[in-house]
Amino acid sequence: MYKLSYIQISEYEKIKGNSEYAIPFAILERLKTVSAGVRYMEIEAGGYLLGKALREEYGLSDADVTMLNVAYGEHGKPYLPDYPSICYNISHSEDLVVLATSDEEIGVDVLYRSRKVVDNLASKVLFPGNNIEAAMPLVEVFSIKEAYVKLTGCGIGFGFDKIRLDTENKLYVVNGSAVAHYDLIDIDKDYVLCVAGV
Repeated sequence: MYKLSYIQISEYEKIKGNSEYAIPFAILERLKTVSAGVRYMEIEAGGYLLGKALREEYGLSDADVTMLNVAYGEHGKPYLPDYPSICYNISHSEDLVVLATSDEEIGVDVLYRSRKVVDNLASKVLFPGNNIEAAMPLVEVFSIKEAYVKLTGCGIGFGFDKIRLDTENKLYVVNGSAVAHYDLIDIDKDYVLCVAGV
């Protein structure tokens, strides 16, 4: 089972100085490598959501959260080496930052619906011959498949066209086998949100 939390960056900017939830030091260190701006705020808001979830959902102390060790896999998937039973993933688009937490591997992707997913990407995103995928909005297919590569940590280079969607059962099919499931979550009409799990 997973849990989602999200915040608008514009809302986070209003509370960040007054929040009781400190951001893990490892996230603050990562912010030093990013110039100020939208990307900075996305990472900071994600760190806020992570710290809040670790305290509220998992009962970690303020000191444990502050000194949290965050590591990254080969393709950037974050994990907590000191808490292997806590899995998380963060996504952001436009003004929204989303955190998914679980006791199993998890992937999450959020996309602003108005974001133009270039039509010439269709051949790289759609599974060849899958008419159901071809009939879906490309932004939805992209988000569903992005959640899968974030779940597996294999990176976008894996090739979205290798992933077939079984939309009836909400499953990912790779090399003829169902390998994971997904949920499309309706949180806001302006966003597509997908969670992928094992």
